[in-house]
Amino acid sequence: MVCQYHDGCEGVYVVRNDRISDTFFKRMMAQRFYKLLNKLGGEAVYNQVDYRLVSSRVLDELANYKEVNIFLRECFR
Repeated sequence: MVCQYHDGCEGVYVVRNDRISDTFFKRMMAQRFYKLLNKLGGEAVYNQVDYRLVSSRVLDELANYKEVNIFLRECFR
């Protein structure tokens, strides 16, 4: 992740290989969430985790958003 950032990527995010550590209910709800999001027109990456490494340039652009409740998974695809 850090190597890709140092190679010039403005933003790097991580995708899980599997959800084995999650409970059955959490896996089922995550799968339904991503399916619903795709049906509604979103393009979030399945199993994307909640942390990412971004440059200060990307953070400056996010600061320009006027939206109060930003859905970051959709911003970082």
